[in-house]
Amino acid sequence: MSKSLELHVNYKKEMKELEELLKEDGSNSLSGKIENEDIINYLHKRRIRNRLNNLRTSYELLGIRRGEKIPVEWLKGLNKTEKRIFKDYFEKRKRYSEIGSSLGLEKEEVKKIIRYSIKRVMENIGRD
Repeated sequence: MSKSLELHVNYKKEMKELEELLKEDGSNSLSGKIENEDIINYLHKRRIRNRLNNLRTSYELLGIRRGEKIPVEWLKGLNKTEKRIFKDYFEKRKRYSEIGSSLGLEKEEVKKIIRYSIKRVMENIGRD
């Protein structure tokens, strides 16, 4: 099986599993009396949704999965900090908070830099 086909199959499988986890109890919001378990379930589902969005961004827009090596030519046009954040996020699978801590940045700032870097990489490789 080609690497591209294998990537597509793995992506579809993981997306389906994550989407099923979100549908398990059929509720998408908290209302009425809130128990600790409800909060834990809500946060768990929110984390799954964030992961789904990250997977969609990396796969659908760039065609890569987290944990894979980034082609060197993709990093051209990014400054030193953007390159490090991009590589830490995709190659090393670090979380926003981990990257931010190592660079002295806020989690939200790291998210912005990753989104901006993805846009720049797509422009550089002609996938805009």
